[in-house]
Amino acid sequence: MDKKTALAQLRQSKFVYERGLERQEAERRTKLHRFLDQHKHASQWATSLVALEDAVRHGVMPNDAALCRAMFQCGQRGQLQAAKRVYVDLYRQIGRPRPLTAHVAFMAACADAGDFAEAHRQFRVLRDRDVVQHAKNVSHCPVVNDDLTTEYLRAALCASLGRRPASGEEGAAAAAGAAPIPVTRSQNSSTSESAQSSLSSKTVKEEATPQAAHWSQHRPRGGGYGGKSRADASTQNADGTSASSPWQVALEEFVALRKDAGMFRKSNELTPLLLETATQLACLGRQWHLCLSILRSAEAEQALIPPEAYDAAIRACYQARKPTQVVWLMEQLIATRVPPDERSVRLALSASEEVSAQERARQSLSSSGIDAVGGGGRGWSMALTLFQALERNGFPLYQQSYEAPLRACVNAGRWKEAFQMLNIMRRDHRPVSAPVYAQALASRIEAATTWVEVRRLMRTASLAEGHASVVVLYLAALRACMRLRDWTHFAELNREMRDRDIPETYDKMRLLIEAAYLQKQYHSVLMRFARFENITQHERRRVVEDKLVRLYEEDFDLSPALLEMVLEAFEKIKGHADPMVEAAYQAALRRMERERGGQSLVGAHTAPEAWMYSQRAREARTSPEFH
Repeated sequence: MDKKTALAQLRQSKFVYERGLERQEAERRTKLHRFLDQHKHASQWATSLVALEDAVRHGVMPNDAALCRAMFQCGQRGQLQAAKRVYVDLYRQIGRPRPLTAHVAFMAACADAGDFAEAHRQFRVLRDRDVVQHAKNVSHCPVVNDDLTTEYLRAALCASLGRRPASGEEGAAAAAGAAPIPVTRSQNSSTSESAQSSLSSKTVKEEATPQAAHWSQHRPRGGGYGGKSRADASTQNADGTSASSPWQVALEEFVALRKDAGMFRKSNELTPLLLETATQLACLGRQWHLCLSILRSAEAEQALIPPEAYDAAIRACYQARKPTQVVWLMEQLIATRVPPDERSVRLALSASEEVSAQERARQSLSSSGIDAVGGGGRGWSMALTLFQALERNGFPLYQQSYEAPLRACVNAGRWKEAFQMLNIMRRDHRPVSAPVYAQALASRIEAATTWVEVRRLMRTASLAEGHASVVVLYLAALRACMRLRDWTHFAELNREMRDRDIPETYDKMRLLIEAAYLQKQYHSVLMRFARFENITQHERRRVVEDKLVRLYEEDFDLSPALLEMVLEAFEKIKGHADPMVEAAYQAALRRMERERGGQSLVGAHTAPEAWMYSQRAREARTSPEFH
């Protein structure tokens, strides 16, 4: 046998041997994967882990899908250390670089196990590595993409839900208000977002690269999870050190990623899962402004917004007492034909009533008098739409479900729709309380066109003498007379209320101020305003100090239109001898300054004379009729 023939036979035998080894390894790998497929349940995590370790020890290399599935199993059973063995040890033994799916699987295991500290540590490692790789190669595709960020945010969400504070702590946090997360709003998908408020950050050491220096501008903390942070949303560790809440840490990282247009923004597109998780996390942290900013950014990028993101934003805005934003979000859902959940519909129904009340409070009674067909506004129409949706889809209707749209229609002056709601309540055998009936009848009285009609409707009221709801009907009659400019019957109703000892509410005080202005009784305008100011200041101080009832600032507010009337009335009688005129004017200026957000009004009036600071001098100059 010559040399060439011998070499050919050796090569052939080696080829046959290698093919046999490959076939044998493929069969062993197939058996391994078949075994793993039979043990996919989360409770069988230990069996899967032992099978993988034994296979690697005997030279059988499983694929990445099997390793990722094992990490999912371990995470679902809370065995994060076992998942870390797969993520670190097995991949090191195999000698194969970890793909993106492995990073996402380990982050998902951290989320399922509720271990945000480990998730945050690994997230920072991957992010810093991306920064270094991007410095070496501009075309580097970051590992921190939308899938990894979604699982990272989900880990923060699970950890935050697992460590919710007690009811007393949560109430205190809600009262104090968590520090707002700086949000961004993009003009388009290619430009970076500009922060509306800066993070309170700590200077840290970074890699000596331009990208690391750029990233340090967006890093909110010096160390890892558990470092120094704002005290408003921080908790205390066992050793007494301050630790940020998981939702706050994760949201700050998310905002920083979105702000980094040079590297991370393109790889972190607003996918439906990312939007859902981010908005739910912001809702958990009561960051309603951040919820709206995320949704606006998604709309600007024409991203698909899931209904869960809208639901989370609605809950956040409702908890923050932002009914206008709740109604706007529900309008967005209706316009885009996105089905909300039942809770969002009920919250929006309650918010619609608040919006209608705000719309009524913003309107001046004289300039927006309610006519026979009713006033405008979007609160009442949204309330009726949501009520009909609940009724049409077979959801259970509670008493509030009927009364909220009825009161919204009353606030908007839609008395016909209000009485239709009363008929629906009677049809469904719902109790109609006296206050609810009085509100519906009051809207009808306000829409009356003659005094005869007003008096007839007042007499048809079936309320008992001295009932608390009678004052609602009298106020409606006063508004009707004011709209008709029937000052004779207006004064008659006012005297009748005094004779019957009907309590004078804040609404009536506001009505009397405007009525005096319309009758050009400017001195009376200032005196009635001074009386309103003294009473409201005393009552507000009593509510704050006694702490027996909840404080509602809108109860003591005065509309800007009425304040303008008071200021204009002072200009008409400037220099009046009564010192209360100047005092009322000063009080009106202070209220106007608070309404305008603290804008200074220095120079808008002259300082009072020195004698006004002396009680004895004021009594000497004041007319006896005012003593």
